Amino acid sequence: MRHPDISLETQIHSTLLQRNLGRNEIAIWPARTPKPNAAHHIRRLCELRLVALCSPDFPLPDGPVDLGTLLTLPLLQDAHHRWKQLIEASDHQGPQRILNFGSAALAVDAAIQGHGIAIAPTYMTEADIRAGRLKQIWQPSEPSGEFLFLSWSRHHAHDLPLRQTLSWVLSEFGCDETLARG
Repeated sequence: MRHPDISLETQIHSTLLQRNLGRNEIAIWPARTPKPNAAHHIRRLCELRLVALCSPDFPLPDGPVDLGTLLTLPLLQDAHHRWKQLIEASDHQGPQRILNFGSAALAVDAAIQGHGIAIAPTYMTEADIRAGRLKQIWQPSEPSGEFLFLSWSRHHAHDLPLRQTLSWVLSEFGCDETLARG
């Protein structure tokens, strides 16, 4: 642990917070463009690369796994409805079996448990792939157009615990940690 004296609390919200962030609060969210807030610093962490994943034991059909094949399998999606977006963009007419979850973490866990095919950003799934709990079976040919953003209060930007947390988050995404001093 880098900073054992810092305690973190994680909250998941289905919509972007409309209020200003307080002391020692950060927000991380996916979007195509950041929503500016004069009271916050905002930094882009990474572009979201989406992948379709399943348990290594999940029974896949023989042959190549393309989007058409995927859409015939049980699909696991979070509140971002990425499978639904892909289905609409592809004009796929067949029936889909989609199980919806409130968070990507729950959809990914269901994939690990063998319940279907999840679509999630690579930053969330790399450790599970390395550990053999998931395997990547498909990747969209086009970039998602979405990015992951980080924001924090301008008023509290110089508070040490907040700076330490920002440095840690930025380093996890390979960003220049000095950006956290802003």
